[in-house]
Amino acid sequence: MTPVVAADEQVARFRAEVLPPLVVKYRPTRVLVFGSRARGAALEYSDLDVLIVSSAFTGILTACSSRSRWIASWSRE
Repeated sequence: MTPVVAADEQVARFRAEVLPPLVVKYRPTRVLVFGSRARGAALEYSDLDVLIVSSAFTGILTACSSRSRWIASWSRE
């Protein structure tokens, strides 16, 4: 597995301040940083894209998927 890129200030801050309590609370099996910050191509106002995989979130994806389908069908009307 590729390690998190720590050269970016926002990624380093996430690892130091956000990740430890997140791990304690949700016990994730994976925490992935992706996007421009992970590639080292972030601009000044780039966000930090994070994917957290945890059994604590079971059922949430289904709810998000259902809402996305509702929004997609609503926007076509």
